[in-house]
Amino acid sequence: MGIEFESVTLGQITKRGGGFIQTGPFGSQLHASDYVPTGVPCIMPANIVDGTVDLADIAYISHADAQRLSKHIVKAGDIVYSRRGDVTRKALIRKHEEGMFCGTGCLLVRPGKYIDPRYLAYHLSSPWNHEWIIRHAIGATMPNLNTSILGDIPLKIPDLENQKNIARVLGVFDEKLELNRQINQTLEQMAQALFKSWFVDFDPVIDNALDAGNPIPEELEARAEQRRQFRDAVAQGEASVPGLPDEIRALFPSEFELTDEMGWVPEGWVVSRLDSVLELIYGKALKKSDRMEGEFPVYGSGGVNGNHNVSLVDGPGVIVGRKGTVGSLYWEDKPFHPIDTVFYVKSKEGYPLQYCLYLLKNLGLEHMNTDAAVPGLNRNNAYFIKICVPDFDLIDFFSKKVSSMFNKRSLNLENVCFLENVRDTLLPKLISGELQIPDAEQQLAAALS
Repeated sequence: MGIEFESVTLGQITKRGGGFIQTGPFGSQLHASDYVPTGVPCIMPANIVDGTVDLADIAYISHADAQRLSKHIVKAGDIVYSRRGDVTRKALIRKHEEGMFCGTGCLLVRPGKYIDPRYLAYHLSSPWNHEWIIRHAIGATMPNLNTSILGDIPLKIPDLENQKNIARVLGVFDEKLELNRQINQTLEQMAQALFKSWFVDFDPVIDNALDAGNPIPEELEARAEQRRQFRDAVAQGEASVPGLPDEIRALFPSEFELTDEMGWVPEGWVVSRLDSVLELIYGKALKKSDRMEGEFPVYGSGGVNGNHNVSLVDGPGVIVGRKGTVGSLYWEDKPFHPIDTVFYVKSKEGYPLQYCLYLLKNLGLEHMNTDAAVPGLNRNNAYFIKICVPDFDLIDFFSKKVSSMFNKRSLNLENVCFLENVRDTLLPKLISGELQIPDAEQQLAAALS
């Protein structure tokens, strides 16, 4: 016997269970001057990413203001919607996000006791709910939601036990997806830390100088002291880190030399300009209507913002934000189409793209805005940045080491795409009753095997 579903609206089911739908605070209640460096995190539309709250660059309000407007404090199980722009954007509030604040530009849904919050979040992510919200959002230039529109969203609701079972099956996919994303984040952090240690902090050069008894420049003494303490901890068994093989340590010099352009640099390394290593090439404009379909991701300064049926650049490639989100950096393994708000990188002979990526990450491009109205990165200004270039053998070794991390990350991304496709196929079938829980569990097991 199949699951029985009740047809209700979001407003009906929330009200029945003691929940509500409300608008975030208006500007008259919370002014720009009320935001503070630390305090209660304030969830804005920009902080809603992939169904969760992204704490990067989140704003804060004081605890006093949060209490003054306490009806906007979120609880675990709430759903926060973006009120403008991408009106399908929403985040399910988890336990560790409880106590945050639903900010201006958002809507707060408290589901109530008759609907499982995770089931509701999945239901609202179904293709027909997305289509319904987009169709009913108001505004000619920018779509807008309000409490009335959200309250009218049509839902199909089984009993609570089956709601939880459906959410449990779909949740396994999301747990695996989150694990893969965390692994990729760790791999990225490892690669970034390795570049900084070798080519920014010069740790192996300092180690070689300490071993050889060579002098350490005063400007690098603080870092040298950190290396001494770390090496002592390793020697005493208080820290464990694999040391560099002798043949790799030999690629680093054991002394520093003073340069007019950059101060103290490793002996033998060349001070040059950024354009000696890479070229920044303008992307090509695409109308929004041309970003609707195709197999090739379209990159703007904010990341992927559509797909096109023709690529402009064969992957792998590095994309640099030029207009809007200045200095943003993206790596793409496959062919892609960069639009005119970005540059893409063409490396000079002998400089692998992986090295170019992490070189750019350490140059502070995000602070090089030169335009008043719309933030912009001037290519010639970037080219004039002074850099310290090591030996080609060392660059090659770094790139090979990082390539193994990139390969793992690429495999994880492929797995993420596969699992997302399976989950998104099962989601509407489960919520419509077309697919029963035992059959979904079998497909889940096959996808994870």
